[in-house]
Amino acid sequence: MVLYSKYVLSFIFFVGYLGCSGIQGDKSAVSGGGISTLQFSDIPVPRKFSLIVDNYSSWGFRRGGFRVGKLVYVGRGSVGSIRKFYNVRLPVYGWTEEGQTSSKDTKFQKTWKKKVGVNLFNFLHVHYYANGGNVKVVLRLETLFLK
Repeated sequence: MVLYSKYVLSFIFFVGYLGCSGIQGDKSAVSGGGISTLQFSDIPVPRKFSLIVDNYSSWGFRRGGFRVGKLVYVGRGSVGSIRKFYNVRLPVYGWTEEGQTSSKDTKFQKTWKKKVGVNLFNFLHVHYYANGGNVKVVLRLETLFLK
């Protein structure tokens, strides 16, 4: 419960910071209706997976040390092979495993954590969905201030 409260307080702090600053986020966060790969350069993507870019699927925002976003990728493969890809590749980029949950083999979630400053952490929630021979990967990123 205490950890959950810290998440909520961090999110409220972040939203309040954005609302009170009166300054928009980095223009590099979105270019031409797309998402800047520089903003998410520490999050690997499986080969031949395509980013779903529309008004609601994928988006991102960066302001100073804070990043928030949702990336949706689709490609051919199995949940097991894509899960293995992230288990091997994310630690290379400095991410450490925080926890996991699963229900059947059609949905699987793992949370990764990365320290980015004093009491400042990125959390990456990776969701896997199987659909025939395709896999949809939903990556949710948030930056939280934890004491």
